[in-house]
Amino acid sequence: MQTPAGWLDKVQSNWELMVPFLLLLLLAVALAWADHGFHGLDPRNVPPLARIWPWRHAVVAVLAGCAFTFVLIQVCYGFGLETAIRKVVAEKFANQREAAAGKPSDLHELAYNEGEEFAKFNLERTIWLYLGLTCNLLAALAMLCRIGLDRRGSKPPPQIVIQY
Repeated sequence: MQTPAGWLDKVQSNWELMVPFLLLLLLAVALAWADHGFHGLDPRNVPPLARIWPWRHAVVAVLAGCAFTFVLIQVCYGFGLETAIRKVVAEKFANQREAAAGKPSDLHELAYNEGEEFAKFNLERTIWLYLGLTCNLLAALAMLCRIGLDRRGSKPPPQIVIQY
């Protein structure tokens, strides 16, 4: 397979979405760990934590939700290498696309040829990407459930009973 020239010049960095994602994720993890790590120390005596401590679960839920949103936008938009290869393939078939305008059968054949050209690069999204997205979403949803359980007050936690 010959690699088309110039596709490396089209690779763009993703720092606009990935740096905020990483910062939000680190803040959420740090605050969640602080919630479980302060058994011997009262966090209300630490001035920076005293202001947010009553709303720590909501803050972690918002941070995790925003981090999930950033990474989901990045996945939908495409990562740098993937978008660069899509641009090269689109540029390669741009003249043919103009010639085939208004002809559905030619457009269908052109879409197939573009798909074949893109498949030569063997780019794929693996289960690890989807597992990471799922874990991030579950973390945000788990914090929302935790907020709901905290609002129940002294009521016993809900139970699931399976009878057979």
